[in-house]
Amino acid sequence: MALGDHLYYYRAGGTYSHHGIDCGGGTVIHYETLLWMKLVGMVASAKPPRVTRSSMAEFSRGSEVLIRSYDDVSRVDDADTSIKRAESRIGEECYDVFGNNCEHFIVWCKTGVAESSQVNAHRRAADVVIKGVPVGAFLLTAARRGPDCYRRVVTLGAVAVAGAVYLSTYFHQRTKDKDAGLS
Repeated sequence: MALGDHLYYYRAGGTYSHHGIDCGGGTVIHYETLLWMKLVGMVASAKPPRVTRSSMAEFSRGSEVLIRSYDDVSRVDDADTSIKRAESRIGEECYDVFGNNCEHFIVWCKTGVAESSQVNAHRRAADVVIKGVPVGAFLLTAARRGPDCYRRVVTLGAVAVAGAVYLSTYFHQRTKDKDAGLS
């Protein structure tokens, strides 16, 4: 690992990843990441996630740490710029799962543009499900003509199919992202 590297590791069986930036001396700047903190961070009385500098051991919590590669190196700023950006936000408590998560933060540190491959994978999956809404609406409309039990089965089936399509699309995209070294 080198100064300014975009570090990440997988959590929850690879369903998501956590990101930080190598600041040298065995330290990493990242959003505090305990899942429960993210969830309760939305509650006013709970301590919200914040950008912090941690030891590598605190950051990784025993997980294998990987280095994210960037296909377009012309987009990536030098290590000093990346680290200065990260340091400028230490103490920030503006975590947002979909708009300012740990990956958004570290990609911004490296490139000046906040992006998240994880959020993009969710958006792609939602787009696929939304494209199926007309078919689902047609089936639900047709089910109204049948008995109550038939309507319930069709409704539950439509929800189950939408969920399966969403998860399948999401995990397919995450696998592609992992293969491309995006996390």
